Amino acid sequence: MGVSLAIIGVSDAGIDAISGLLSLFFLLPSLAVGARRLHDVNRSGWWMLLALTIIGLIPLLIWAVSETKPESNQWGEPAK
Repeated sequence: MGVSLAIIGVSDAGIDAISGLLSLFFLLPSLAVGARRLHDVNRSGWWMLLALTIIGLIPLLIWAVSETKPESNQWGEPAK
């Protein structure tokens, strides 16, 4: 995206501003999808705070690729 903005003549500050806005734009949906995925494996969405630590990314990755629990939990029915 930065290359295309540079071609049309947007300054470096403009590219940084657009990049920052897009990051904020995609943050909330990313958090929502992550929390939903954790709920599917019967974990609280607060577990996403593990991403703030390097070692915490390992259990988050394992939970993200694990099978959805077939039973209902406190957050509702399973996605499948």
